[in-house]
Amino acid sequence: MIKILIEEGTTMHRSIALPVFVFVLLLCGAMTRVVAQQVDDANGDFVRGCQFVKQGDNDQAVLAFTKVIAALPAYYNAYLDRGICYQNLKQFEPAKADFVKAIQLKPDDYKAHLDLGMLYCALADFTTAISEFNKSIEQQPDYAMGYYNRGLALQNTDKLELAIADYSKALTLDPHIWLAYTNRGFLYATIGKQDLAFADDNTAIALKPDDDNAYLNRGKIYNQQGRLDLALADFIKASEVNPHDA
Repeated sequence: MIKILIEEGTTMHRSIALPVFVFVLLLCGAMTRVVAQQVDDANGDFVRGCQFVKQGDNDQAVLAFTKVIAALPAYYNAYLDRGICYQNLKQFEPAKADFVKAIQLKPDDYKAHLDLGMLYCALADFTTAISEFNKSIEQQPDYAMGYYNRGLALQNTDKLELAIADYSKALTLDPHIWLAYTNRGFLYATIGKQDLAFADDNTAIALKPDDDNAYLNRGKIYNQQGRLDLALADFIKASEVNPHDA
C-alpha cells in the first residue's frame, strides 16, 4: 500500500498495487520506443523518396512517400512530394488528391496552393490555376515563383499586361529567373515594345545561354529590324541548343 499525505497530520491509504504501476510505466516506455522507431523509419523513407526524385525515378519515389504516409498520415511534405511525382507521371487525379490533402493538413501554407496551381496549368485550367496562385501569393507575398507561375497562367488567358506585371514582380524578388525574362520579352514584343523585348532576351541569354526561345525571340526582332545576318545567327543558335525543335 502507498501512503499519500492529504493534509498536515492526516494520512490515507490508496490501494494502487506497485507492480501494476510499474507495468504501466514499462508499457508506456515500450509504446514510446515503437512510435519513435516508426518516426525514424518514416523519415528514412522520406529521405529515400527525395533521393529517387533527384534521380528522376518518380515511380520509386511514389512508393517511398506512400510508405511514409502509411506510417504517419499527417506527414505534410510527403503528400506534397508524392503529388509532384504523380504529376510528373501524368497521373493528375492522385496528384490533385495529394495537394488537396496537404491543404487540409496546413491550410495556411503557400506551397500546396502553388503546387495545385501548377497542376491546373498542366491541365490547361488556367482560371482555376490563377485562383490557387492568388491564395499562395496571399500566404507568401515575397515568394517570386508564385508571381512567375501566376504570370504564366495570365499569359495563357491573354491577360498580357497583368502577366508582364507578375513577371516583373517575380524578377524584383529574384532577378535570376531566366524564364521570366524570356516570357516577358516575348510579351513585350507582342505588344510592340521591341526595345524592352530585346533587353529581356539579352538578359535571358546571359543567364541561360542554352535558352532556345530567347534566341528565337531575339532573332525575330533582328528580322523585323532588317538585320538578317544577326537574325539568321540567332535562329541557327536556337536550333543548335534545341535540335528537337529545329
